[in-house]
Amino acid sequence: MDPKTMPKNNAPRLWGVVYDVGLNYTGTGYSVHPFNLALVKHDMHVIATVLHATAIRIEGKEISRLVLAAQAAHEVGLAVYFNPWKMNATAEETKEYLLEAAKAAEQLRSVDGADMIFLVGCECTIFSKGCFPGDNFAERVTWFGTQLSLASESTLTNPPQAILDRSSNLNELLRLLVGATKKHFRGPISYSAGSWEKVDWSLFDIVGIDHYRRGESAED
Repeated sequence: MDPKTMPKNNAPRLWGVVYDVGLNYTGTGYSVHPFNLALVKHDMHVIATVLHATAIRIEGKEISRLVLAAQAAHEVGLAVYFNPWKMNATAEETKEYLLEAAKAAEQLRSVDGADMIFLVGCECTIFSKGCFPGDNFAERVTWFGTQLSLASESTLTNPPQAILDRSSNLNELLRLLVGATKKHFRGPISYSAGSWEKVDWSLFDIVGIDHYRRGESAED
């Protein structure tokens, strides 16, 4: 539905898309290469004026890329979900990374006036070390899938106990990351959770849950 035609009392405050500026899933290279700022600015203009989005989630590893894309989004009036994402990192590595990212995001928010929401991570159980067993993404996803298959009637939103038992590891990590982010960033903070993750949402200003379609009809 075109947001411009939605009933005002049902319209969400923010709607938009996810925009990748370069993620490193396997350690072998970026998902976006090369990074082209002119193309980014073009995309932001289209997202704002053709798709009629009001927000964009910008995700990527390189903080400099995130900043440039966030500036381009701000210039066309988009609110920014700022998602620095260092995959397959330890808790300490991620904390140090977010300290740097939070400084950059706060500069955009307080000096440039951008409407910024900071995401401390995304589905850390599978993309970060320390929550699920496994030294890399493939090993963690394999363990995750095995647990789902072993438990009858389990789903992503109703995971088995073996997965739920890892919630304490996840929330310990999230407390660390939120604490690091708040040292520099003064705006709202959120997290992009997998539907199987039992997050302590009292840590955050905004609840954020990723839902994936699994064969549902358009009506569902």
